[in-house]
Amino acid sequence: MRAAQSAGLSLAEISEVLAVVDGSAARRGQAAVMLNEHLRRAEERIEELARLRAALQQLAVSGELEALGGTPC
Repeated sequence: MRAAQSAGLSLAEISEVLAVVDGSAARRGQAAVMLNEHLRRAEERIEELARLRAALQQLAVSGELEALGGTPC
């Protein structure tokens, strides 16, 4: 359960996954679809964070902070 929570699943989603462990193949398929969708959203977020990281790194080394009245890191 802690691993699922660490992976960002809500308690409702964890409950749904646990309910299908003993369920039919169709229910297991539904859980797989839900987990794959969660994975897709996580991958999108990782890509967003990578773009943010690159932008911040560029800002930190470009000297643009001085132009804004700030000081470089």
